[in-house]
Amino acid sequence: MAVQVLVDHGVTQEKIVLVTYSAGKMGLNRLSKVFPDIQVVLCAVVPDLEERWIEKRKKHPGLNPLFWTVLWVKLRENSCSQDLF
Repeated sequence: MAVQVLVDHGVTQEKIVLVTYSAGKMGLNRLSKVFPDIQVVLCAVVPDLEERWIEKRKKHPGLNPLFWTVLWVKLRENSCSQDLF
């Protein structure tokens, strides 16, 4: 977290102002619990149910995350066979 880097380098939380275009409620909640004394300036609060870009990119209809985990492990073991598909 960029805020943590500033704090690690001796900047007090009272002097930090985080400016962002959008943020989720969950992220703002986490940020305020970890760094209660920073100021946050933002334009819009977006819904927390919005998928992350990586989830959209890796999604395939009908295939759950467990399938991809098993496939990845099999490929890493270099023992992937035709019966997996």
